[in-house]
Amino acid sequence: MRDLNKNINYKNGYKYVLFLILCIGFLFLLNLSLELYKGRLSFIEFAIISIPTFFLFKFYYDAFKRLLYTFWGLSILVFLFIFYYFLTSLLRHTYPFQTLLFLTSLVLLFTTLYLASSPVYYTKVAWWEFDYRYRADIEAEISFEDKRFKSRLTDVRRRGGSIATFQDFPLATNLLICFKIDDQEFQLESVIGSKSKSIVGRPYSYGIKFLIQSKENKSQYKLLSRLWDSKEEIRLNQKFEKEA
Repeated sequence: MRDLNKNINYKNGYKYVLFLILCIGFLFLLNLSLELYKGRLSFIEFAIISIPTFFLFKFYYDAFKRLLYTFWGLSILVFLFIFYYFLTSLLRHTYPFQTLLFLTSLVLLFTTLYLASSPVYYTKVAWWEFDYRYRADIEAEISFEDKRFKSRLTDVRRRGGSIATFQDFPLATNLLICFKIDDQEFQLESVIGSKSKSIVGRPYSYGIKFLIQSKENKSQYKLLSRLWDSKEEIRLNQKFEKEA
């Protein structure tokens, strides 16, 4: 579970995701209600399907609200659920626009997954990769109140990223992240948006948002993003070559 600083504006992405989940659940229950009205479902069948569906979307909503990684497993289940009904709607046509309703639900679901994939909310977790030579992370230093703290930059995506460090920082703290990639030095201002719970012997994981407020910051971030993607690809190729 992660703590989230809800006072920072991430284009309201967090609230949008919660709202979209409610919309998807409403559209699904609306379909069941219309199938009941059209006689496609009996009241007992409606109850048998709608009650588990209600709890599925409740757990789905709560999983993102608390930033639990079970959100992604539930996303697969929700997708399969909606996709199945989308395919069956092509054959049944129980009521007008039934297929359009499920197509809209799929679009909303993909939008939800895109917004939720920000590293501010969910950082990459390479728990299966034990060899640090093939992990896409680099050493970095955090500059805070004239002090330097060791850390590792573990993710760079969508003007955000994640860092791991044993230093405990409060949410909404501004940090200067200093690191080097391929002889290119970077110093980027950032703000902490989310924070993992403390686990004995393991570093804190912070979801950060880079504060790109000038053309220089923007060009530096673009260079960082390209170098990071290249570094990830190289390490992945090295791993496959070793296994081959």
